[in-house]
Amino acid sequence: MEEGLCTLRCPTDELEGIFAICKNAVRCCTQDSFLDCCTREKGQYLGDAVIIAHAHLWLTGDPSMLRKCIRDFLASASVSPTLMGGVAPGSLMQEIGDFSLLFPQLVWMDWLFTGDRTFLSECLPTISAMLDTFARKWQRPDGLLKSVGELWNLVDWPENLRDGYDFPLTRPVVGPGVHNVINALWYGALALEEQMRDLLGLPWESCSEWVKAAFLQTFYRPEQRLFADSESSAHCSLHANLYAACFGLLPEEGWDAYERLLCTPGRVCGTMPMYFALRGLGRMGKYDTLYRLLTRTDEYGWRNMLREGATACFEAWGKEQKWNTPACATPGPAVQFRCCLRNWRGCGLNLTCRRNWTASPFRHPFGERC
Repeated sequence: MEEGLCTLRCPTDELEGIFAICKNAVRCCTQDSFLDCCTREKGQYLGDAVIIAHAHLWLTGDPSMLRKCIRDFLASASVSPTLMGGVAPGSLMQEIGDFSLLFPQLVWMDWLFTGDRTFLSECLPTISAMLDTFARKWQRPDGLLKSVGELWNLVDWPENLRDGYDFPLTRPVVGPGVHNVINALWYGALALEEQMRDLLGLPWESCSEWVKAAFLQTFYRPEQRLFADSESSAHCSLHANLYAACFGLLPEEGWDAYERLLCTPGRVCGTMPMYFALRGLGRMGKYDTLYRLLTRTDEYGWRNMLREGATACFEAWGKEQKWNTPACATPGPAVQFRCCLRNWRGCGLNLTCRRNWTASPFRHPFGERC
């Protein structure tokens, strides 16, 4: 990684330190693959790779590692039609449903940065086959996924950062019924596949709108203006709303409630879901709250890592929040600096990126411009 290709200067709120540990995590975790950490598991987990790849593109302007990552997961379709959504390449048979449904994000990211329709066409059949498998095995008549018990329903990790998510996420078999996060991710994957087909001039049906209507009917709680964790729950966790906000499922009347939820003391999520929480705020144009979360001073933020002596991102917000926390893991907010730069002039933030790609400016697949 060329050190001077993407730099940040900011005298306030320890932003330079936050950017530095995120950048160093990308540097250390980008080896032959996008590793979730470089000291313990050392596996290319698909969910982690979405965040590392996005940051790596902004920091380097080089899509070659992203391409390699995508091809690794395309190859895993020969082992499982729902992909090795846990980790690939490798011999560990760990399938995480949440991560498999994030695979279209990687492919779309490549298109946004390279404009390569040929590669997009190469990836689309595997994406479609994966989604068809999900539908055939677990889709109920209204379009939502029910009891995706063959795959690990992660929601967040470690478990103590799930914000009291009100659904039995037992392993190896998830509890019976319909829960929020897997279905928010299901909607996001369907919507991206439709955008890909439309871009390539291929026929498609609007399955995502059908799923969106069922999602709203099943999980939205008008009295709270938030989404609940399951169809039978009244509990509205961060996780039940952060993916929904990122993918455009949350009605505009709920935006302020979502903002308040994120800022409520004691409501927490892990470092990986926080990436999507911040993207949702950016999509809504709520940059002041995004900045507040980036620079939060309690034990659930990047400044806590700095207080604990971090030189690269931890896997959890602090060393004691996960029993086997590696000292270098998936970065979170590196790309958020770029997304919101124009709104933060008052804090003296100056981000410089000398990029090599020629594609159009990055556009979030669900509406956010960066």
